[in-house]
Amino acid sequence: MKQGDRDDGRRIIRRPSKKQMFRSVSKRVLTVAMILLAVVPHIFILWDCKKMLLTVSENSLYYVASTSASVVAGLYGITLTGYIFFLNQLQRNGEEDETLDDPIHLLKRNYNRGAILLSLLTIISLLANWFILLYGADNTLLPDTVYRFLWDETMWCTFATILGIMYFILRVVDPDKIQRISERYKARIDGADNTPGSFKQFLQDYEETEDIILELSLQTGNSFSPKQLTARRKERVALSVNILKGLEIINDSIWEDVSLIREYRNYALHSADHRVSRQMCDFAASVKEELRRTLEDVKARNADSTSAPC
Repeated sequence: MKQGDRDDGRRIIRRPSKKQMFRSVSKRVLTVAMILLAVVPHIFILWDCKKMLLTVSENSLYYVASTSASVVAGLYGITLTGYIFFLNQLQRNGEEDETLDDPIHLLKRNYNRGAILLSLLTIISLLANWFILLYGADNTLLPDTVYRFLWDETMWCTFATILGIMYFILRVVDPDKIQRISERYKARIDGADNTPGSFKQFLQDYEETEDIILELSLQTGNSFSPKQLTARRKERVALSVNILKGLEIINDSIWEDVSLIREYRNYALHSADHRVSRQMCDFAASVKEELRRTLEDVKARNADSTSAPC
């Protein structure tokens, strides 16, 4: 038994590892740095708009703007290419192990949001640098104060975009990304319940629940095609559920409960300690028993219909 474990049902208190402490401190430092980057330069810019915070000659201005646009565009293109390759790799991992479906789905959703925000930031940075290049020689359309303000904003936006690209890359290549997101969403399902349950019993109850669903499907006269028989177990269970819901043997709430238990199992399997709460163990057992009673009722009706005289 690991240090900190209890066999009397009390809450398990674990000290955070050095890796977790370093990750927490790094996240706070990065947050503070991004806030300072967003606030401090603008205070100086608004304090004295008549003078450039970054003073350069006219030729240097063009060179810096064109170089910044090229660097941002190049980094974004490389990042987007690697991101597409990363998504394909995640997809292959999910096809090999169906327990990764839910964590990978969450990762894709979070990363897609980050990619959209990064794309918007990149577009703004490129447009700002192009504006400086187009109207740098003849800025009679804008007051000199406004132009100088836009120049400073463009440089800080470029710098923030480069930092955003670096941060996005670090998130994508994080080797513990599946474990961390699994632990996060498992904790959300557990809520305030910290009473440990039996992980082995929880897995057994869920496997039996899927077996009951497949058996219910067979009892209704459904037979899988050869292609469906070679499909993943999750797909066969989902097909069986659709048939059972269409026949009104089970309702939508039962399938939602089964889906919740499946997601929780996947998060628990890919978390660090493979712990489950007592609440979810009891919930999985109750759903299994409800489906078992439904199966017994269906078998009883089938037996009555078979024994009934024509």
